Amino acid sequence: MNLKQTVSALVLTTLFTTANPLMADPFTQEATARTRSVDIYATGDGVVKDTALVISLLRKRAEQGDAEAQLRLGAMYKKGNMMVAQDDKQAAHWLRKAAEQGRAEAQFLLGSLYEHGEGVAQDHKQAAHWSRKAAEQGYADAQWYLGTRYAKGNGVAKDDKQAALWFRKAAEQGSVDAQFNLGIMYNYGAGVAQDYQQAYAWFSSAAANGSAAAVQFRDSVAKQLTPSALAQAQALGGEYFQIYSSRH
Repeated sequence: MNLKQTVSALVLTTLFTTANPLMADPFTQEATARTRSVDIYATGDGVVKDTALVISLLRKRAEQGDAEAQLRLGAMYKKGNMMVAQDDKQAAHWLRKAAEQGRAEAQFLLGSLYEHGEGVAQDHKQAAHWSRKAAEQGYADAQWYLGTRYAKGNGVAKDDKQAALWFRKAAEQGSVDAQFNLGIMYNYGAGVAQDYQQAYAWFSSAAANGSAAAVQFRDSVAKQLTPSALAQAQALGGEYFQIYSSRH
């Protein structure tokens, strides 16, 4: 799931569902009831649809320190929709509050705001800082994002070994971009020992998961392998696809 999809999913959750599928931790009974009350008014399920009331209820919950409400409100302001106008400063305000409470999605989104200077002063170190917090919680998009920071030396000292480490973590969670990037690392021996079979296998998995760019790299790497080595790499790629199939 890329950044835009993450934001869209959070916004749609507020509009159309009674539980947020992106949340890793279970709600308490009370929080579930409050979430349901907001969603009923958003969808018009048994009452007249009232978008102003939805925002009022959500904001009240957010101001009371509800991290999920802060996350949803921040995502809504980041994207803008029928309920609120797009407002990066408000997005940063609410996402920071949720991020400081440990919400990985909010940490990832806040890192993106710092990366692009949206609602906050552009700060690549802060972008890397918040991405790392989300990545350390196992959030795959943030792991991939942090890997790109290390690969480019953006907000952190350039470190191919760290880049490969974070790409691998995300790749093993089904991140197609990370699988492709890990293939690149193996192809060029960046941060890992050069290994065309591993490169082929990761490109193959990424290609099977929908990456068009990976197809070209996979076919190029195939030319570096003997027929027997290629057969082994193809088998390995099939295993990776089965084990690390895309979850996005």
